[in-house]
Amino acid sequence: MVLIGGKEMPRLMEELRVGDEVLTGSPCPSQRQRRVGRIWRSVVPGGKTEVVQLSSDCRLTSNHPAITGDRWLPAASLGLPVLSPEEFVYGIELEGHVDTILIGGVVCAGLGVYCGPDFGWNVYTRKAIHCEDLSCNKCKIAFDPSIDFNSIKASDLGEMYTPY
Repeated sequence: MVLIGGKEMPRLMEELRVGDEVLTGSPCPSQRQRRVGRIWRSVVPGGKTEVVQLSSDCRLTSNHPAITGDRWLPAASLGLPVLSPEEFVYGIELEGHVDTILIGGVVCAGLGVYCGPDFGWNVYTRKAIHCEDLSCNKCKIAFDPSIDFNSIKASDLGEMYTPY
């Protein structure tokens, strides 16, 4: 869902644009929406990947974190993974430091969010865009413009990063 003129409107992932305002799923009123800062689109090798349908409007790759209660879990532990023909998968980077996105009623991890000890401080806890505050302590650690989220390799997933 994106907000257009204050109204929630459905939008497919491939229709999402930088600058669109999305819901974050945050319970804090000042953090309930954020603008999309960057969209990372990765080609799916072989054109098939495991996805999990978590709601009628939310399909995630099987290892993508979603929150249930107060715990982040891989989508595969929340539903049945099925092999699906997919040309691309997407990563979303929001402006600022509210790094979750509400998709079909499910709070999903965006780039930059720490998803607990089960996922660790991996490459996905970093961001390629800096927040508005150029002296931000979180960005001093999390901001890394050299990361190309379009082409993360298996070796990148094993890297552990400094907590912020």
